[in-house]
Amino acid sequence: SNGWPTTSGPHTICTSVDSTIIVTVTDGQGFSSSDTITIYAIDAPTAGPDTSVCDEFGLFQLVGAAPAGGSYFGPGIVNASGIFDPMVTGQDNFYVYYDYQGCIDSLEISVYELDAGPDTAACPGSGPMILNGMNVPGGVWSGPNVTPGGVFSPPAVVDSFTVYYAANGCMDSLVIRVDSI
Repeated sequence: SNGWPTTSGPHTICTSVDSTIIVTVTDGQGFSSSDTITIYAIDAPTAGPDTSVCDEFGLFQLVGAAPAGGSYFGPGIVNASGIFDPMVTGQDNFYVYYDYQGCIDSLEISVYELDAGPDTAACPGSGPMILNGMNVPGGVWSGPNVTPGGVFSPPAVVDSFTVYYAANGCMDSLVIRVDSI
């Protein structure tokens, strides 16, 4: 077989090379007729790049599909134009599909929970400590006594401090307890 359908159609044919085929039609009385058809390949559709998003991000538009004018479908797709809702799917890895004129490509979306890391402790007035237990690098820290890069400088007083970590449109927090041993 050359990969072309051998049953009655209609058929959607996704091909990556120009092809010439002979189509033969036979009626119920055994009479047949043939014709030659040239099929010109178009570029296969691309769904766009794989992506990851935290589960609290909210609706977002998938980008990078080509050619334009197709439609998305699959888990978390709330609009065929490519609107994805991670709150619909929950956390996991999902494949969504892009259909352009019957030819389909897929992309993988990883939905995760942002985690700033475990709560921690420090002694009053001790040296700076680097907060690096987060599960997604590249975010920004905020809160008392912490730099955007995640360096916490314990003050000389006993207290608890909530600091926040934001990455990719989501936020999580952790508590640093400053107390004497």
